Amino acid sequence: MKRPGRKEREQRLRTDIVLEAAEGVFGEQGFQGASMEDIARQAELSVGSLYNFFPGKEALFAAVIERRQEEFLAGAEAAIAGKPSAVGKLEGLVAFAFTYFESHEHIFRLYLSATSGFLWNIRPALGEGAFQRQLRFVEYVGAICREGMAKEGWPRADAMTLAWALIALLNAFITRWVTTEPRAALPPQVREAQLIIRRLVAVGPRLSLTGRRSSGAR
Repeated sequence: MKRPGRKEREQRLRTDIVLEAAEGVFGEQGFQGASMEDIARQAELSVGSLYNFFPGKEALFAAVIERRQEEFLAGAEAAIAGKPSAVGKLEGLVAFAFTYFESHEHIFRLYLSATSGFLWNIRPALGEGAFQRQLRFVEYVGAICREGMAKEGWPRADAMTLAWALIALLNAFITRWVTTEPRAALPPQVREAQLIIRRLVAVGPRLSLTGRRSSGAR
């Protein structure tokens, strides 16, 4: 790959500085309470210079979320690399998600405030870029689901529907953990989420998600 030129590297650095500043201000004041003036001050820029980077607060907020989405996607992929089973990959993904949002709780709270915790609110609240990144995550989980159904006897279902359901369940676990005071210890929360998700895709005689009786491994 061609190495970025000096101007491009400088532009990326300035953008990172702006996004770090914006993330801090949004984290402290929320979207409604933050202003472009506050963010410019934190980034040590004039307000006019800040508008040269982003046309408004909404676009800047979306860019903050998208930046962390990219980081989360890369971290999730690394966290489950080498896991030998689909169930193991799901459990690794659950553990990574809890750990990531323990370190970036303000981002999860901002996400909740923007979307009310509903995945279908991502596009109208955060824009097409954030929505497409969410779809990448769904596709990633969907691939795990297809692997589980093909190799480990998971209930037969549409893989993408199951992926959306698993992600919604994971979001619910993290939302409960983040918003409940006093905050529960992390390891038991991770184990509880892993256990329930494992039961959802458990192998054994049962009704499949299509409504027909499943005989377990195929």
